[in-house]
Amino acid sequence: MTQTFKRQNGRANARSRQDGFSLLETLAVVGISAVVAAIAVPMMKNTIGDFKLSGDARGLTNAVSLAKLRAASDFTQTRLYVDHDNRSYHVEVWSKTAVPPDWVTEGGVTSLASSDTFGFSVVAAAPVNTQNPFGQAPPCVTRLGAAIANTSCILFNSRGIPVDSAGVLRRLARRPGTTPSTLRTRPRSMV
Repeated sequence: MTQTFKRQNGRANARSRQDGFSLLETLAVVGISAVVAAIAVPMMKNTIGDFKLSGDARGLTNAVSLAKLRAASDFTQTRLYVDHDNRSYHVEVWSKTAVPPDWVTEGGVTSLASSDTFGFSVVAAAPVNTQNPFGQAPPCVTRLGAAIANTSCILFNSRGIPVDSAGVLRRLARRPGTTPSTLRTRPRSMV
């Protein structure tokens, strides 16, 4: 029995000396982890920024669709109201029943991610035979017709068609040799 105990005790001592990792092995693992982290962190930062930007773009697209559908379903004007200073947007509906008639916010106000802003850049020239260059949307106007500073609005008539504040639909793209046409629409009330 003593011989068995000595044999087991000897194996335990040999094992305890071999448990764990050496300093060289630990430094190698830390070095490899640092290299992988140095590569992965910038890639993740770009990926997160892309997710935020694509999420904001989807939200803005959904708000435009909602404004178009709400205009057509309620047979009234709607607009997508963009506030450049607060980096936010919301849908407004023209309330015919309010006294006096005015724009009413529908739903909540949506803010952009902290790294995203509204804006556009000018393209020097559009590709040949394609379209006229696009510009910034006009500023929003109050019910009295005064422009609201640092805002942009996309206005939809009662059929869900984008128009300017005077109710004029302009063709943005035209074929060579044709003249641009405009269509004036007037709001009608339901009887």
